[in-house]
Amino acid sequence: MQAKHVPSALALSRHYWLRHTPEMKIHGIDHFNIRTGDLDRLVEFYTEALGFEVGDRPSFDSPGAWLYAGGHPLLHVGIGDAPSDRNTQPFDHLAFSVSGLQDTISRLESAAVEYQLVDVPGRAMKQVFVVDPDGIKLELNFSEPEDIASTA
Repeated sequence: MQAKHVPSALALSRHYWLRHTPEMKIHGIDHFNIRTGDLDRLVEFYTEALGFEVGDRPSFDSPGAWLYAGGHPLLHVGIGDAPSDRNTQPFDHLAFSVSGLQDTISRLESAAVEYQLVDVPGRAMKQVFVVDPDGIKLELNFSEPEDIASTA
């Protein structure tokens, strides 16, 4: 006969507490934090090629920048080790909801940034894929009707 697993009282109380605590709710992603060996180069890429804006950042002990989109500090950039050949698994990419496909393509081309434009099969969505100077893959998702109709 196989032994039956019986949860401990602590495990049961923890399970009950986790399921019955309506005060805590995840509302969405607040920001992403990435590290770079070349802060100026990365900030230039995100502002010039993608339209982020450098904004207010607390005066931490280490250098960095907060990059804003829609008035929110969505991307925090700090100084870290120089990029290496190591992959970022399980991290794969950052995805942003974006509007203004034609302007985005123009910005990328003006900044000489290579990109891939994809029509998402079965969805009213277009995607643009780029890689930042430190090798982080970025997915830009466009779902506004004027972007979907665009032949960028």
